[in-house]
Amino acid sequence: MRDPIIISSPPRSGTTMLVGLLHKHGLWVGTAGITPYAQTNSLFGSENIEIKNLMKGLAKSIGYKNWNIPLPQLDSVGERAYITYNRISEIVPEQTPWLVKTAWTLIFGELWMKMFPEAKWLFVVRPIEDVIDSVKRHPAMKKRNISVVRKFIEALQDKQHFLSEQSINYLFVDANKIVEGDLIACEKLFSFCELDFDPIIFKGWIKPSMWHKDMKIC
Repeated sequence: MRDPIIISSPPRSGTTMLVGLLHKHGLWVGTAGITPYAQTNSLFGSENIEIKNLMKGLAKSIGYKNWNIPLPQLDSVGERAYITYNRISEIVPEQTPWLVKTAWTLIFGELWMKMFPEAKWLFVVRPIEDVIDSVKRHPAMKKRNISVVRKFIEALQDKQHFLSEQSINYLFVDANKIVEGDLIACEKLFSFCELDFDPIIFKGWIKPSMWHKDMKIC
């Protein structure tokens, strides 16, 4: 199994947009469900269900619930990494370039670094007020206490910087610049991922209208 590209960011940061773009340029995602909520991320399923369930099972085993802070601290990381790696190797096709996207890779970042020390990390960034605004408009997330949401997002953004200090193979990606078609940002992204950029695929996938607040779309 090859080392993956790990897209590791808080929810509502633009990760689905990025996964779809990279997937259409040849990276494996695997079985992923599409959200039932229209006008959110309904164009594409970006989170591998089997891998996500592995992470949710790990969280449950240590008594951690998503959106809670402080973020969990794993014990026996080496042992857990060995077990989890073997399970993931049964999911991901051998020698296939692949990516994984779920907030759990950020929450359990130390585990993923242990499993895949040579992985490429993409930390997608978006202003926290924009993230919170998107949470408020999301049908499933808008019921959450906003003060709790803010603290959780802040903790995850802090975790991005913490993990970047532990890895030599990472790139911070400004989601707004990708949506705007910033050529320098796109070139950096595709060079880092070692992919050939196809402007036709880019124009066909990126939907700026889904990024605008006045469109009432998350």
